Amino acid sequence: MMSTPEAEYRQVHRDVVTCHGKANVNACEWCGGTATDWAYNWQDPKQREADGRVWSESTANYIALCRTDHKLFDAAFRRVGLAGLDAEVDRLKPLAWARITDERREVEAEQRERQFIINEAVIAAHEERIFARQAARQAKLREKAAARTKREAERAMTRESTLHGFFPGILVHAEGARLKADGAFRAYVDWCEREAFPARFRMGRSTFYRVLADNGVERRKTKCGITLFGVALA
Repeated sequence: MMSTPEAEYRQVHRDVVTCHGKANVNACEWCGGTATDWAYNWQDPKQREADGRVWSESTANYIALCRTDHKLFDAAFRRVGLAGLDAEVDRLKPLAWARITDERREVEAEQRERQFIINEAVIAAHEERIFARQAARQAKLREKAAARTKREAERAMTRESTLHGFFPGILVHAEGARLKADGAFRAYVDWCEREAFPARFRMGRSTFYRVLADNGVERRKTKCGITLFGVALA
């Protein structure tokens, strides 16, 4: 969608406030009272003009004026044009300065200072709230990531995977060795307790023997009971 001249005009004035702050924290350049407007200074050779509005796209071409002096300034430009504007401004400025008293200028300057302090405090509080929200959001994201990692780890863990670390590790290959299967299983249960494996991931006796067989451990029934061959406890 193409922007309209009205939208461009308003956007430029928003840009001026973004760059220089609100006009009312400044003194009017003519009378010294509190400014109300950012007024175009009529000095931009590339000024824009449309729908009865004139503006500069450069935020450097705006000055802080009160509403009365803003109107006088624009009227002076329309009356004498750019060529005579400086001389007309030099004539009007002393009149504007004389329009208000030094006491009023001093009071309004104090008001602007107080307002500036309040604005700074509001901005600081706003930034603090934003920081707190961002910190809370980041903490929540970290919690979610940790929970997701835990879930993925649990999904990846099977009863068979709990053998890793026990064999090889606690139970090792040993050529010619024999080990009672029951002793190996009890060692596995003790190891699971030490490692704090959830009960649902621990292998039962029959699964334990099957997984060992899948890993090449021979199991036979002997006079001593079920015996594992070629392995020993480390």
